[in-house]
Amino acid sequence: MIEKSVGIVPSLVRNWARVYTFGLNSEIREARRAEIESDLWEHAHDSELGRDARSPFCALHAVIRLLAGVPDDLLWRIEHVKSQSMEENSHILSINVSSEVREMTTIRETTLPNRLYQGKVRDTYDLGEGQLLMVATDRISAFDVVLPTGIPEKGAVLCQISAFWFDKTEDIIPNHFVSLATDRSDLDLSDDLARRSMIVKRADRIDVECIVRGFITGSAWGEYRRTGTVAGQPMPEGLQDGDMFPEPLFTPSTKAEEGHDENITVAQMEDLVGKELTERLSKASIEVYSTARDYAREKGIIIADTKFEFGIIDGEISLIDEVLTPDSSRFWDVDGYAPGKSQPSYDKQYVRDWLDEAGWNHEPPAPELPDDVVASTAERYLEAYRMLTGNSLS
Repeated sequence: MIEKSVGIVPSLVRNWARVYTFGLNSEIREARRAEIESDLWEHAHDSELGRDARSPFCALHAVIRLLAGVPDDLLWRIEHVKSQSMEENSHILSINVSSEVREMTTIRETTLPNRLYQGKVRDTYDLGEGQLLMVATDRISAFDVVLPTGIPEKGAVLCQISAFWFDKTEDIIPNHFVSLATDRSDLDLSDDLARRSMIVKRADRIDVECIVRGFITGSAWGEYRRTGTVAGQPMPEGLQDGDMFPEPLFTPSTKAEEGHDENITVAQMEDLVGKELTERLSKASIEVYSTARDYAREKGIIIADTKFEFGIIDGEISLIDEVLTPDSSRFWDVDGYAPGKSQPSYDKQYVRDWLDEAGWNHEPPAPELPDDVVASTAERYLEAYRMLTGNSLS
């Protein structure tokens, strides 16, 4: 019998149990993990269990089988136990990853002339005459850190879904969008780069992120649990994670060039940019969010919250950067929505969940994402675009 206290096997067993509990509700994850570890050790040398080829194995499974003698049938049984729990408690959407996703191009870096700025995701180039080329790369950030792994087609989704929303909301507030780069053959961009790029008007950015929350979740839920407030505003007792607010809340944050953005109160924003500008940005943010929320709900997506950036163009407050994308918003599935749990989503929450399960401390350097997480995330972004626009990505 292999001792639990020595060697590499205990570590492999613990890690394997973590793999099989990934995606479960946090309240049952630890108990389920303990059950799986116990079941593993109890049956590791049970010769009466037969072999069963029904379960696919990754390299980790093979190593565990070799070192701990785990029968294939036990692996299948634990998979079955997890699948039952997932059906009862899952917040993970059932996403079928199409073969085309696995073959798509990933662009993490761009090297065009006259680069002005490189953000976490976007590279911005000066086109002259007050216009910029904004390229949405396939970089992905989580917890304000850029990950070393890109998500194929992500930049094209961000670019084209932003163009969709800029067009739909331009009667509410002006924006910086001029055209997609695919409409400008004179730019001499590759097809892959053009699909990820748009031409925009140059703006003087207002250095505050304008966050609108329609539902309590994320950092707002964390604050509420600690203090009973959201962005310093007192909230009713008894809210659950995912509850809808009676009215959307405006909860700004700082715009950090590096490191983490910080939530601030409306009063603090007024100290930074003035009371009148704060009121105008708050009103515009809530109006754009509310319009998009109502539209998206009819398409099967709940926009739980989002963040906007604004700038000044020709003396007018204008919506800039990206708008209502799976990067800047939480997109929840209407059919799977229920307060009191993590929601099935079409955004990068799937990546955040995997990073937390991997034990990352949210400080650089971030770990590489596995292929299955990359492919499933790409498919979520593509599905969000299809659902909202009614079209396949061009």
